[in-house]
Amino acid sequence: MPAAELRALLHVHRPERASAGYPPWLRERAAAHAHAARTRGATWQAISDELGVAPITVRDWTTKVDVGSFVPVVVTEAPLSTSVSHYRLVSPRGFVVEGLDFQQIASLLGQLG
Repeated sequence: MPAAELRALLHVHRPERASAGYPPWLRERAAAHAHAARTRGATWQAISDELGVAPITVRDWTTKVDVGSFVPVVVTEAPLSTSVSHYRLVSPRGFVVEGLDFQQIASLLGQLG
């Protein structure tokens, strides 16, 4: 959805009280837009300006994990190897980081907070 359409929807559905919040379907669309923009290197402020909502709101929408979005996990036994030098990290939203050693993963997680 183009940013201009999203901004118009956010304006139309702006709650009278902040505690009322935006409709979930609209927050999800805004979060998807913001996530894509962040992937392209946009700042929270730039996304906020584009959508017409506060930067903290945009950031909150993209970082909150909806409990309903969890997927089933199947655990299987795998042979243990002491020679593993690189690991695979999968985030709750499905981002995958591969090819890092333990120290690099620890550093990455420290930087991400």
